[in-house]
Amino acid sequence: MLPKTSTGIEIVGGTLRVAVVRSFLNRRRLLDSFEIPGFGALSPAEQKQRLADLKKKRHISGSRVHLVLPHDVGIFRQIELPVEVQGKLADVVSYQLEAVSPWPLDEVYWAYAKASPIKGSKGLAVTIVVVPRDVVDRHVALFRSAGFPLLGATISAGAWAEGAATLWGGLFPCSRPWLRRRLRRRRSDGRKSLLLGG
Repeated sequence: MLPKTSTGIEIVGGTLRVAVVRSFLNRRRLLDSFEIPGFGALSPAEQKQRLADLKKKRHISGSRVHLVLPHDVGIFRQIELPVEVQGKLADVVSYQLEAVSPWPLDEVYWAYAKASPIKGSKGLAVTIVVVPRDVVDRHVALFRSAGFPLLGATISAGAWAEGAATLWGGLFPCSRPWLRRRLRRRRSDGRKSLLLGG
């Protein structure tokens, strides 16, 4: 097994925060972290240049990049569904989106994560993240143009949920609501399409 280096990028209050982490044998080590204050106030061309300069100066790999968007750009919800729907969860969650999303369904990307059902439980905890397409597409284009193709994105509440699950396990059983391989956009024909990953 080879070590994996991942880059986490978070946008908070106009500041861009970056952390570079190496993972090996279930251990993580922080290699570098830094901020770009006022990033949100820069023009898209200036943002691209600052990111490209950062990548070159800090020797950051462009692979395994994940983005955390501010919580107010999307929706983070936890719902409980009957355990019996576990086999067709993607379809069931897609129908729940109408109640969760304030945006038209053909204009959003969404992802879900399920907790492992507790033995004997009749309910299944599911976390749903919904983000407008234009918000995600804008960031995907920006980071890709600067040499940081995104593997995944979520909103801050989703990242906190995953962090809590990583640190405290069973206390926070529903983790990984990342918009990546499961990133879906409900099209007008009712089918789902993938944005990131493959």
